[in-house]
Amino acid sequence: MLHIEDGFGYWVAGFTDGEGCFAINISKRNYGPKDPHGHKTDKTYISWAPYFQLTQRADTINKELLDLVQNTLNVGTVYPSKNKGNKAPQFRFVVRKVEDLCQVIIPLFEKYPLRSKKRLEFEVWAKGVKALYNERQSHHISYNKRGERGYQICLQTKNDLANLRIYKPDLFNHV
Repeated sequence: MLHIEDGFGYWVAGFTDGEGCFAINISKRNYGPKDPHGHKTDKTYISWAPYFQLTQRADTINKELLDLVQNTLNVGTVYPSKNKGNKAPQFRFVVRKVEDLCQVIIPLFEKYPLRSKKRLEFEVWAKGVKALYNERQSHHISYNKRGERGYQICLQTKNDLANLRIYKPDLFNHV
């Protein structure tokens, strides 16, 4: 059960509205022995990983904020992120364990709701993460097996999130 002070919960919700991300990573890799011509066989390994992330520029005060979130929630990892292109170095707080997402992160934002459009992304993402968690519980499978049903749940959730993130200029015609 999540036990935090209301002030902290609302602060994390606001922080997440501006700097948070609810996502699912899906990757496919070919593996297995090579055929006589040196090409990999057609076996494919599919992995999926839902995650929650907060990102900040790599300043001492910003790392302290991410450490505070990690230490208060008692989940996730804070780590430095490498520069890509001309981006400044960053720190990331990331939660990847499905159990932690279902038992800490989702209840946090259900109790302390997001206020921006990110709330809709959270709702879609949370539905997918809960489905993954329930799939594991009902079939007693390990997430490491990366089963087909889990892949389908993640793929649908990822597509639904992508549709939410499409800019819709018609919204501004009513302002």
